[in-house]
Amino acid sequence: MLIGELVQLAGVTRDTIRYYERRGLLEVTHRRENQYKEYAPNSPERLTFIQDLQDMGFTLAETQTFLTLIERNAATCANTGPTIAARLAAIDDKIARLHAMRERLVTAFKACSRSPKARKSPCAPIAGAFKKSRSRSAAR
Repeated sequence: MLIGELVQLAGVTRDTIRYYERRGLLEVTHRRENQYKEYAPNSPERLTFIQDLQDMGFTLAETQTFLTLIERNAATCANTGPTIAARLAAIDDKIARLHAMRERLVTAFKACSRSPKARKSPCAPIAGAFKKSRSRSAAR
């Protein structure tokens, strides 16, 4: 299968395919006389798998490990579970940080929309956040 076919079947760009190839995630099975690369028939499924793992937040290194384990028929819950658990923990941490960020924004918005006078004066929560940022930068 040539790269053009792979692009259409997998819905990714040529650059993505070449990048995954350079990273060792996708293999060229044959090179024609005209130097065109041929990819394995399972390449569209492999690309979909790679994209799915990326959508779940896995790194390309983690993806490579999963692919290697799958190819060796050695992907077990024992050797993939810790990576999955670490990804879940990272997602939970990010969700907690997003909730905290949301609460800060809600507080800022409420402070700005409390009265007509507040709407015309400088936005205190934003100005305060800017002052905190400047003081942290100066401390470094």
